[in-house]
Amino acid sequence: LIIVDDQTLHRIKNDTGQYQLIHINAILKLKTQQKLSAESFNSTSKQDIAYTLFTSGSSGKPKGVRVTYQNLFNFFRSMAFKPGLTAVDSLLAMTPVSFDISIAELLLPLFCGASLYIVSEKLRKNAAELAKIIETQFITVIQATPSSYLLLKNHQWFSKKRLILWIGGEPLPFSL
Repeated sequence: LIIVDDQTLHRIKNDTGQYQLIHINAILKLKTQQKLSAESFNSTSKQDIAYTLFTSGSSGKPKGVRVTYQNLFNFFRSMAFKPGLTAVDSLLAMTPVSFDISIAELLLPLFCGASLYIVSEKLRKNAAELAKIIETQFITVIQATPSSYLLLKNHQWFSKKRLILWIGGEPLPFSL
């Protein structure tokens, strides 16, 4: 199963149909949420492969890293504990699905019973609309790059409500 967006769809050769492709827009249209827990993983072996993460390879040689259900469950359990995510939270997902952290953004809220708000590529680049979404959609957790937070800061955005900000993927500038 490969989740794709417009930028990654054309890069995947699927002539033989060996992959199941799901466009992110199909996910965005889903109206229901499913709470995942340890019981959700019982229908498969904990050592079964949940997904394969393809990296560009720091050595210059691309490779696929296989992530087991046990790895995924441990990752979600640790992220739910620290930095923390609960059923009362609503996470704003801003990362394109082609990046590895999108796994946490898209699935961790479901694991914890939290809400998930996925922004489109167009909205990711619009500070005014992002600020409006953060304030009107009861967002409690945002995972974004320093560039995204700088976009909001440069728009003079300030929230009066308590927010948990997860920051990663780029060097953190002193100005933040």
